[in-house]
Amino acid sequence: MSNPSIAIYHLLANDGSVSGIVSDRIYQMRNLQGSSFPCIMIQKISDVPFSNKDGNDFFRARIQVSSYAENQASANELGRYCMDALDRQSGTINTIQVSQIDIINE
Repeated sequence: MSNPSIAIYHLLANDGSVSGIVSDRIYQMRNLQGSSFPCIMIQKISDVPFSNKDGNDFFRARIQVSSYAENQASANELGRYCMDALDRQSGTINTIQVSQIDIINE
């Protein structure tokens, strides 16, 4: 099983709008206490295996991306840049095969 968070990290770290705000402060499953802001936290919520009718095995992952900043307006702006960087992405992303990234909610 691959870690879909790797693909999410890759997309965010390589998006100019996102990295221009957070630099390298994109964390996976880390306690943010003592971290500098603004930053992003990526957390895998679930990773459910399933097979299609052709017998191919896949995983449907639910990933939470949280944006943090000194104030709500800046956190919201960063969150919007994250959604723009991720929504509808597909293909091989940093060695991870992704059928499609869909934004479920904000």
